[in-house]
Amino acid sequence: MTQSLKKNSLITLSGQLFKTAFQGLAFIIIARTLGATDFGILISILALCSIISPFVDFGSYHLIIKRISQGEKFSLVANESILLLAIVAPLFIVLLSVLTIALYGYSIYLIIIVGLTALFSDKLLSLFIALNVARDTFKVIAYTETFVSGLRLLFSLILLYLDGGVTAWASLLCLHGIITTFVVFFLLKRDMKFTLAQKPTKKLVKDGMPFVWSQVGLNANQDFDKLFLTKISGAEVAGIYAAAMRVLNLAVIPLQSFYMAAYSRYFKAATNGTDGFKHALSLLFPSAIIGLITATIIYLVAPYVPYLLGDEYEATVELIQLAALLPIIQTLSTPFADTLSGYGKQKLRVYILFAALILNVILNIQLIPAYGAYGALVASILSQTLFFFGCFGFTLRSSKWK
Repeated sequence: MTQSLKKNSLITLSGQLFKTAFQGLAFIIIARTLGATDFGILISILALCSIISPFVDFGSYHLIIKRISQGEKFSLVANESILLLAIVAPLFIVLLSVLTIALYGYSIYLIIIVGLTALFSDKLLSLFIALNVARDTFKVIAYTETFVSGLRLLFSLILLYLDGGVTAWASLLCLHGIITTFVVFFLLKRDMKFTLAQKPTKKLVKDGMPFVWSQVGLNANQDFDKLFLTKISGAEVAGIYAAAMRVLNLAVIPLQSFYMAAYSRYFKAATNGTDGFKHALSLLFPSAIIGLITATIIYLVAPYVPYLLGDEYEATVELIQLAALLPIIQTLSTPFADTLSGYGKQKLRVYILFAALILNVILNIQLIPAYGAYGALVASILSQTLFFFGCFGFTLRSSKWK
């Protein structure tokens, strides 16, 4: 690793540690207060948001990093990306409402306020992070994410005080999203001037579509099981499974800090003509070490999770221990997957993701009715393994890209 990558990884990791601590405490409070059933209802809406969300910004997170890394002006890229989000987000909130009511019959108020948070304010924060990743301003990311996570912890304490249900938490989430939006616009205003003159072009949407389909495949692989579990096994089972996966997601935040710091370097390496396979291998060892440590911690901590979340979540122990395999697979696949993106082979990554998604859907349909949450987890492990072999194989085959 280069010295700057180590520095950026450490800065990002320090921010992510605060983020993990705040999010972990908030998760414990929310899961205990809502209970498995209400938590499952919330997660099913968020899972559907996750699957459709890539169409809201048309891959802007990746395009922002790519375009700024290749020399485009910060203000131009930021204006186009934010305006595109503002135009498209309301349309997909309507789509979310139609789909969720059709699937589960939830309250329209609940759906809309969750949708506003997940499909606008969270996406805006993601674009802000991408803008700072592209400029290597990782301190800004660390401070912002710490503030946003701390604010969510504060709101979870309010939920605990109110002893509220899923609708109360959704309302608090919406307020959290409004504050986050104001903070992001305030920080951006220091570096740019907002204008409606720089409208998103058809080329921007076209260039973003490979990243959209890639993210759809990734999110669907992660969240389809929650949708299917809620429909087949009920919100309580889905809530237990989602709690186990949430523990996993919190545990892999150190991995994400490394990937975030390294991501723009794939595009720069491609621009400089560096061998793609060798570049991926240079990042594989540190990534795999972090993944192995993470998996070990997850496995050892799992038995204590029910003490934190409550007796309703007793079944999460074995699920979390089995899920410890996922960070190991992720650390092996990500360097090769990001190489495909950085070296202009995003379509290959999309094809592999959708092959993994098809396997995941087939396995979920076959396994969930018989094995419930365990079937969903096995489907995830097998589909992620297929994704690794696909990314590794294509990167090895096309070792020297021009």
